[in-house]
Amino acid sequence: MAINNIRETEYEKAIDTLLNLTANEQVIFGSIIGIMLGQNLNPNEQNAVGNFLMLIAQELCTLGAQNQMVQMRTRRRNNAENDDD
Repeated sequence: MAINNIRETEYEKAIDTLLNLTANEQVIFGSIIGIMLGQNLNPNEQNAVGNFLMLIAQELCTLGAQNQMVQMRTRRRNNAENDDD
């Protein structure tokens, strides 16, 4: 259990750091990671890794959009219920 808690804390710190970067810092950081990942890969491997990362990005965008829609509907429903009172 303690190891999992440490890993979760490190994960949370990493995500918090990523989310607190400015737009320019995110672009620079992403560029550096992309260049570093692709250095020792042939073009086929670069495409495979790139497609995999795009798949992850699509999943995150889909999750975010759906969660945002659910939150918006919940707020609207709550506002409508409060207006009826």
